[in-house]
Amino acid sequence: MKINILGIMHPTFGNYMSKVDTKDLVQDDFSLEPIDDEAYLEMLKYEPERAKQLNHIKKQNLQDIARQFCGTIGGECYSSDGMSTLYKQPAEKAFSRFNNCAKSGHLSVAGHFDVVVEFDGIPKALCMLLNNNHLNNTSEQSGRYTNMEEAGTQLDRDLYKKWRPRFIEKFTNTYGQKYPKIFTPEVIEKKANENARYPISSYVKTRMVYRNDIREFTTISRSIDYILAQDDKMHPFYKKMENELREFNEKLKASGLVFDEFNMIPKDNFGLLSENNKIITPYYGDVIADTYKMSMASVAQKHRGRYDDISIVFDENPDYFVPPIIEDDKKLKKEFIDDCKRNEEAIPQGTLVNVNEIIPTKLITKIYHERLCNAAQVEICNSCMEQIKRILANIDPRVEGVREKLERINGARCTWEEGFKCNKPCSFIEGINCTRKI
Repeated sequence: MKINILGIMHPTFGNYMSKVDTKDLVQDDFSLEPIDDEAYLEMLKYEPERAKQLNHIKKQNLQDIARQFCGTIGGECYSSDGMSTLYKQPAEKAFSRFNNCAKSGHLSVAGHFDVVVEFDGIPKALCMLLNNNHLNNTSEQSGRYTNMEEAGTQLDRDLYKKWRPRFIEKFTNTYGQKYPKIFTPEVIEKKANENARYPISSYVKTRMVYRNDIREFTTISRSIDYILAQDDKMHPFYKKMENELREFNEKLKASGLVFDEFNMIPKDNFGLLSENNKIITPYYGDVIADTYKMSMASVAQKHRGRYDDISIVFDENPDYFVPPIIEDDKKLKKEFIDDCKRNEEAIPQGTLVNVNEIIPTKLITKIYHERLCNAAQVEICNSCMEQIKRILANIDPRVEGVREKLERINGARCTWEEGFKCNKPCSFIEGINCTRKI
């Protein structure tokens, strides 16, 4: 596993920064090491001012850059002149202010310093832990759009190579023949990728570019510390990637993204697993508290939304999601489920889990804006349509306006969202009506 720092929130104030273009700094990427002596001397001949500036910056480590940057901004709360004066203050004053904020637990100032990193060789399940934290931006290698034939264990690879061509054949003989202009061989292959991943492990290694601030990176590390300290009481979902969690945390700390000063951050669990394996009691009022079944693959996508809070509960004897395209074929359906069971120990991505979802009712249609679309995976689209039915059947009549909004939804967002105009109309009627199997 590798953790590569791709970029950081660069300090753009201070005298030594006055002539440095921010774009150039992004390209220089803050190697966090002193500039190479030979390169520095060469640059000194032709761009002496810039060479001095870069050398000064690169001699600072990531943590000191963050301390100075956040400590300077921390003065905004009680400064009469604001940043125009604060950025001129000596670095020592910013460091002192940062330390005082850290000791007092006033860590919001640390939220101003974002770092963009790439995690290479990270388990998919660990990505889910990180993505469940709402304070992030993520770009992750997609199992929907990329071929996973060489990923995972030998069993993962065997199952994927077995089912991918079968889905290609199924989709070609159905949607490919019915809508040849829409479902081209390239599109069908991507749809086959999406469905063939269900039997493979949730711990398959992947890549992810992840952006967060230094406070949240420290919180992530403390959460892993908490999990690893559980020993025999560790949840099986964590236990299956215990070594990877330990390696990830060691490298996270070595990267400089974890700050020891933030001792006010408690060691606690991640939010993905429901506390005490509790399935919530449904409630449909000013807040929607809903519970339903969904595959791990769909949870990995849905919980990246900014509006809802999601946690999961595993069943002792799990069931598996069956792609709609083979749902009516009893023989093929049984074979698919049996293959998922063969990989049961690795928690296949098709494993159905209990999903607890809590969201302010006024924001519920924001979820459907993103998920009710032919571009969304079919499982998550169908799940949203089922949720609308549950809400309409149970919504508290005192909640105004919600029923009227939901009753208008009978398909993809292009049919009901006021003012919405699709930039790339699909012309796929089954997709627009949310009755597709692909």
